[in-house]
Amino acid sequence: MYQCNTVSNHRGVLLDLVFSSRQDQMIISATESLLPIDIHHPPISTRLSRNPVRNGHLEVINWAQLLCPLSVNEGMSLFYSILNDLICCFTPVIQVKSSNYPKWFSTELRNCINLKKIAHKSYKSTGDLECYIKFCNLRQRCGP
Repeated sequence: MYQCNTVSNHRGVLLDLVFSSRQDQMIISATESLLPIDIHHPPISTRLSRNPVRNGHLEVINWAQLLCPLSVNEGMSLFYSILNDLICCFTPVIQVKSSNYPKWFSTELRNCINLKKIAHKSYKSTGDLECYIKFCNLRQRCGP
């Protein structure tokens, strides 16, 4: 992710962050504003990729008519609501699995390590020589 906004406020301070996966994403000062301008957060503009399915949903909305009668807070809440709905519609959901092992560990190595842990636990709880030998063999096979 890259922080793309270079538009500073009236004090020369950058308060609004804009992140993109594209390093060449351009953020510029907006020439028009839907709401009264806040000097601490000047209006900014960007060009989105021209995917007609996704961007078409934002282009058909009459933003001026929708937001003008609202306060800044109400307008932002409505905008975020619309944006969140579109994100839910067009963002594929993937399940990210957390793992205690590095990504490069193979399934076979993970299984071996789990068996080794079980064998070690069994040896520690019983003190049985057979459990210890099983643990030693697994330790030798899959490492420390």
